[in-house]
Amino acid sequence: MKIFDLESHKFADIFPMVEGVQAEQLKMDIKENGLIQPVVLFEGKILDGRNRYRASMELGITPKFEEYKGEKPLEYVISGNLKRRHLTADQRAVIAQEVMPMLEEEAKKRQATSTGGNKP
Repeated sequence: MKIFDLESHKFADIFPMVEGVQAEQLKMDIKENGLIQPVVLFEGKILDGRNRYRASMELGITPKFEEYKGEKPLEYVISGNLKRRHLTADQRAVIAQEVMPMLEEEAKKRQATSTGGNKP
């Protein structure tokens, strides 16, 4: 998904964009209070903050950015969004199905890195 000039990271795309009333409320909050929480970038793409970025751009406000510095970007996205979002049981189930293969792939990459590329 491409949002204006920045593309969202595939991990961010696991979660749906905020739409309708929630999007308008976020936009009004940013208009009144500014962008309090920065948009987080990873690999040159939006890892967290797609909705904040979109609202800021629509308001003509330059967003604040910070680079993700951790080692588990997928877990970062999952943790932050599951706590923040009001998701239905069905939405959580769909997300779980999407996330499991990604988590397995990330675990394999970390294992390969920690063993120097050799499988135990």
